[in-house]
Amino acid sequence: MKKTWLYVVLINTLLILVIIGYLSYERYSAKKTAFVELNKVFDGFKYKTDGETQYNTIAASRQRVLDSLEADLIGAQRGGDDSKAKIIQEEYLSRQSRMEEENNILSQEITKRVWSQLTQYIMDYSKEQNYNYVFGGNGDGSLMYGDERFNITKEVLEYVNKRYDGQNK
Repeated sequence: MKKTWLYVVLINTLLILVIIGYLSYERYSAKKTAFVELNKVFDGFKYKTDGETQYNTIAASRQRVLDSLEADLIGAQRGGDDSKAKIIQEEYLSRQSRMEEENNILSQEITKRVWSQLTQYIMDYSKEQNYNYVFGGNGDGSLMYGDERFNITKEVLEYVNKRYDGQNK
């Protein structure tokens, strides 16, 4: 009888240890996941707004140069100086083409810098919050559905703007 009692206690103890081990494993191995609506974060990121301001300032400066050339062209045309008007028109068209190209390049560079910084901030946020996975949903099919309970867009947007402003380092 003592042996039977000992076996029952031993088996129950092993069973309890196995259950505790399994529950611990499940708790600590559970993956923490969430998703971010990338377009909302990108559009609300202060660095993007600053980049747009920078772009608009440079584009406006370039446009003023074109406007000046256009005024010179109109003056030459009104003055009847066709050869001067032709030279100014060629210069105008050349600068206009170059300006459009430079503006496109600048826009792409700014967008690239913003996405690069945003990606780094999202990675930092994910690590600080102990996420295993953070998916980006941007309407291109990479994330077809996400339960709103796991949507951390608002928190990430607040974080990236604080980081950009020099807080939360």
